[in-house]
Amino acid sequence: MYNVERIRSLLRSRQAYFSLPREFYRDPEIHNYDLDAIFYRSWIMVGFTAELPEVNSYLSTQIGESPILLIRTSEDEIVGHHNTCRHRGSQLCVTGTGKIRNRIVCPYHQWSYDVRGGLLSTRNMNDQIDRKEFGLRPVRVEVVEGCIYVSLSDSPPDFEPYRQTLAPALAPYNLWDAKVAHVMELHEEANWKLVMENGRECYHCQAGHPEFNSMFPPITPEYYDFKGARPKSDFDIRMDELGLGIEPKAEDWWQVARFPLKKGHKSFSLDSDALVKKPFISRNYSPPSS
Repeated sequence: MYNVERIRSLLRSRQAYFSLPREFYRDPEIHNYDLDAIFYRSWIMVGFTAELPEVNSYLSTQIGESPILLIRTSEDEIVGHHNTCRHRGSQLCVTGTGKIRNRIVCPYHQWSYDVRGGLLSTRNMNDQIDRKEFGLRPVRVEVVEGCIYVSLSDSPPDFEPYRQTLAPALAPYNLWDAKVAHVMELHEEANWKLVMENGRECYHCQAGHPEFNSMFPPITPEYYDFKGARPKSDFDIRMDELGLGIEPKAEDWWQVARFPLKKGHKSFSLDSDALVKKPFISRNYSPPSS
C-alpha cells in the first residue's frame, strides 16, 4: 500500500515552475499509487482493430502488472480478459498478436476456455469443478473508430463523452479499414511521467528532432493558443470548410485536439509526401456540401 498523506505532502512541496520532487520518479510507493490512481482506474488505449483482422485474432499486452488479452469473436466483437489461467495463474497467450484456434488453451496444464472466457475443460481433474465459477476474469472494452480501449476498474470513468468527441475527429481517417504495414517497439528506460513530460513539451524539438521541426512549427505560439484570441489561420478556415473542429475538448483523463502540418506537407514522412500512392477515400465520413 501507500501513504496518501505523504504523497500529498511531497506534491505540496513542489516549487512553482519546477519539476515534481524526485520521489515521483523514483519511489516504488508512488509508482504503485500511480498504477492504482491512473492506470488501473482509467481507460487505456491498447491497440487498433486492424491488429485483430480475423475471427479469433488476439492481442496480448500488459497494463501495469496485469496481462490483458483481447480477441475478435465470430460476431465481429472485441472482447477482453485477464490473460491469466484460473488454475495456476500461467499467462495464456504470449505477448503480441496472433490467432488462436477454436479455444484458448493454457500452455501449463491445458485448461481451456472459449473466446468469451468460459471454462471448457480441466484436463484430468474431477468433474465437480464449477466451470461457471472459474471462467476468465473479464476486462471492460470500448472500441471507437478502430481504436481499442480497456479499463481494469469495476467503475471506470464514463466513456461516452470521450466517444462522442473522438469519433467525429477520427472518422475521416477510416481506421476501421486500416491494415498493419509495419510494427516497431520502443522500450523507454524511464518512469512514465518523464516520458509524458518529454512528449508534452517541444522545448527540445529544434535541437533533438530537426526532421519533425521541418514539417511542424513547434515554437509558433498560434499552434498552442486555443483561447480564441488569434485570427483564423488558413488551417482554421480549411477545417471549418471540411466540418472538422480544431478547438481542443478535454476532461480529467482525456483531451482531443487537431494540429496542422506546415503548409504543403502531406505527412510526417521525411520528404513530406504521402506515404502511399493509393488514394484514400473514407467510407465513414462525408464533408459538408458547399
